[in-house]
Amino acid sequence: MINNTKVNKGLIKLLFKSWSDNVDIAISNSKELITQIRNSLLIKDGGILTVEHLYRFNEIFNELFVLKKKFKFINSIAILFDLFQDIVRNERLKFNSESFSKIQIMGLLESRVLDFETVIISSVNEGVLPSGNTENSFIPFDVKIDNNIPTYKEQDAIYSYHFYRLIQRAKNVHLIYNTEVDALKGGEKSRFIRQIEFEGIHKINQIIINSYTPKNEENLIEISKTDEIINDLKNLAKKGFSVSSILSYIREPLTFYYKKILKIPDELRVEETIESNTLGTVIHESLKEIYKPLINKFITVEYLKAQLKKLDKIVKNQFKIIYNNGQFKSGKNLIILEVAIKYISDFIKIEIESISSGDRIQIIGIEEDFNVKFQSEKFKDEINLKGQIDRIDNFNGKLRIIDYKTGKKIEKKELNLSNWENLEMDYDKIKNWFQLLFYAYAYNMTNNQNLPTEVGIISFKNLKSGLLKFNFGTRFDNKSIINDDILKNYKILLENILTEIMDSNMSFIEKKLPKKNYV
Repeated sequence: MINNTKVNKGLIKLLFKSWSDNVDIAISNSKELITQIRNSLLIKDGGILTVEHLYRFNEIFNELFVLKKKFKFINSIAILFDLFQDIVRNERLKFNSESFSKIQIMGLLESRVLDFETVIISSVNEGVLPSGNTENSFIPFDVKIDNNIPTYKEQDAIYSYHFYRLIQRAKNVHLIYNTEVDALKGGEKSRFIRQIEFEGIHKINQIIINSYTPKNEENLIEISKTDEIINDLKNLAKKGFSVSSILSYIREPLTFYYKKILKIPDELRVEETIESNTLGTVIHESLKEIYKPLINKFITVEYLKAQLKKLDKIVKNQFKIIYNNGQFKSGKNLIILEVAIKYISDFIKIEIESISSGDRIQIIGIEEDFNVKFQSEKFKDEINLKGQIDRIDNFNGKLRIIDYKTGKKIEKKELNLSNWENLEMDYDKIKNWFQLLFYAYAYNMTNNQNLPTEVGIISFKNLKSGLLKFNFGTRFDNKSIINDDILKNYKILLENILTEIMDSNMSFIEKKLPKKNYV
């Protein structure tokens, strides 16, 4: 916009000069800025419309200056800015044409008794020209008719007269209307155009004009695997892939790259109120404290009732440890503390009811860590799987691998898998059963046991449903027992995902592509 280097420097100085919350300096600098821009436009010998804008802005700042002198409360930039916005919001810029200019811009009513060779009329849409029944009046239409008061029909007649009188002697008439139905007053052409078409005495050319819309090509971020990245992946594989890291890759490969390769941590936030992840940790740790002494023992009703009596103390101690002695004696934190106690209390009561009805539950493991080698001929380098299983127990002769979920409510349908063919790897659809089978596969690798195995989730927001088990097959023939065939197919699925992660020829690509099929 500006060619003069000195003017450039002046503008930059004005733009970045501090106002020190001084209203007088702000108004003065803004007016000087308008002058600088105006001079630069005049140097270029153009920008007449912009000069009109600048002139009106200059008037606005003059008005603000008068208001500042008159009212003492305008003593900060924030108040000045609010006033400026309020004035600008109600401003209209008028088109002023020279009397003898070849081009005249005017309203329809201004065109009376004037003849033009070429006429261009815009917004010739029904509801705009004529405006129709859009007037605001407290007097009903019928009352106006009875008392001979002009209605919108008379106004439409006036516009109709001026419209036809304007185009009567013109050689070229361009009538422009908007065909977009969702636009303001758009979609329907004016009755005036329809009448001209119906008369059939004029030569009419209809042209549809569309604005050019450039195609925004989506450039997906792609990170090629360098030798350094491959080495990092090998080190990561040796330490062990967790199920959360594998699911992170399925959901968004770039997130996996940022967290596991670049080691960018999650944003640290100071918790003013207890967050959902803190609540989940408290529930996990409280259950660990309650059930850890029962490893290799059967749960008794007496033991659980004794734990219920001291549950408040257990949960509060965990909050003190995890929440760093934060305040939880009032407000939202107290509510969340009571929610945690209620969740655990309800869970223990369900266990008491189960045992009282004759079920035998033996605790085998609580918060049990594992790190197992992934056996596959596809990989030359060592690949391990690691994780932590919340609970392993023997329930009436069945081995149960259980994961606690304290966040989102889990439904039974989220743990169903009908078949392995054409499996859609949608993170939200597979994340729960994928995690459970990951634990089942890892446990099966390290433990020789002959008990039939089930995997499931205890959803604390859906406790009434009990243990939500993984089921394979159709609704007419589904199975909750994890057999060798399920583990074999899961291994193939896991092997294909790990192959893609470790493949040096496959880049980390931003996931805005169709879902992948790993089976």
